[in-house]
Amino acid sequence: IPRQSGTWQERFWALEHNAVDPLSFLVPGNFQSVDLAALGESFRHSSYLGWLVLVPACLAPRRRLLWVAAVPLVLSLGPYLWCGGGWVELAGTRLALPYRLLLEVMPAEAIAHPQRIGFLGMALVAALGASAVGERRAPWVAGGLLIELLVLSPAPWPVAKTGALDTSYAEFIAAAEPNPAGRGAPLV
Repeated sequence: IPRQSGTWQERFWALEHNAVDPLSFLVPGNFQSVDLAALGESFRHSSYLGWLVLVPACLAPRRRLLWVAAVPLVLSLGPYLWCGGGWVELAGTRLALPYRLLLEVMPAEAIAHPQRIGFLGMALVAALGASAVGERRAPWVAGGLLIELLVLSPAPWPVAKTGALDTSYAEFIAAAEPNPAGRGAPLV
């Protein structure tokens, strides 16, 4: 929840809270948010690229595009570098990253979760990895990806399920509007 007064640091303390460890790109693991873990924060995130995607991407004919992917991946790390369980400091000052500069020129409300920017880079790395795999090897790589997903990925397995959903609001809205097809685009 953003605080509404002061500097961007005071308004968006969550920017530091949502910092991404660069090791999460390469090392399978369950990376917890930085500063609220001690308070019981349960948000966990992963930017794990997967070795069966990363290696072929590095061998792809257009591997120079990895530099393009590096831009959103670096921005996704947040305003300061968090690595190996702590803030990286130089001469007692946290090491600022390019995202910090964006916060000076853009409203902090525009991009409150830097990790989301990294999804663009992850998609490009995945596309490069797929482009490097020939048709003959594709089934083997797909099988390897499944094994990597089940064994190395930080995603919990089996996938957690939500409890029963409260549908009373949806039922109330449906009852209040007798002809939902009459608004907006026609239903096909």
